[in-house]
Amino acid sequence: MSGTRQLVDVLFLILSIGLLFPILVLIGNAARLSASRREERLAVFRLVGATSRQVNVLAVIDALVSTLVGVAIGTALFVVLKQQLIDHRAATLAFFATDFTLQVTGYAAIIIGVPLLSAVAGIWALRKVNISPLGVVRRISAKPPSFKRALPFFIGLAMFLSSTVAVSHYANTSLPSLFSLMLIFGFLLMIVGIVFAGPWITLMTARFIARHSSKSYTLLASRCLASYPTAAFRSVSGVILAVFVGTCLAGAAPALYSSHGPSEAPP
Repeated sequence: MSGTRQLVDVLFLILSIGLLFPILVLIGNAARLSASRREERLAVFRLVGATSRQVNVLAVIDALVSTLVGVAIGTALFVVLKQQLIDHRAATLAFFATDFTLQVTGYAAIIIGVPLLSAVAGIWALRKVNISPLGVVRRISAKPPSFKRALPFFIGLAMFLSSTVAVSHYANTSLPSLFSLMLIFGFLLMIVGIVFAGPWITLMTARFIARHSSKSYTLLASRCLASYPTAAFRSVSGVILAVFVGTCLAGAAPALYSSHGPSEAPP
């Protein structure tokens, strides 16, 4: 197998993994936001003597139940609309039956994995939240993010770029597995690095705007962002990852299409 074909296969694997990250981040963000709001609603149980642990357990159970309902509805809609998606055509792109065929293990992973992810995200979101007996929510302030959070992104970027330059010399020969692994792990580190570096970038941007702002409302907004950079970035992190992966997919699409033309399309 030529190095070019191997590279295309590696790109398919990278983009397939990369498409999962925005979905996981959006699910986690939704679960964390709902868990925090749910904790506030459950504050009434503290007024009648329930402990914080009991309230947290109720919140997790509530998250599991609501997530199971959503998974059941989503799975049912997928089964009903699967044939319509297979018959859909978008420009030169087409979907195939094999793209929408899930085994029993796939359905089990979705039905079990998504509620568990929601429960874990809910527990993680509530780890720094304590409801007093009077029902007042008190959040523990965290340290401001530092430049260290951006290191994974730059390490991943260096791995990805260096391996990209290296694989250009293997167009007609077999691609070494080392460079394939560097491409995959470099791209994954870049995605993880965006999530970790986002709060620090948000903090630096807010401080820059506050330092050079002459309007009161801009100053207030920048100070608010600087006070809660992690929460501010979390609300848009899923969209940022989706745009990043989508841009990578759009850039790699010509190479993928040229290597897997109509003659090589799956049946």
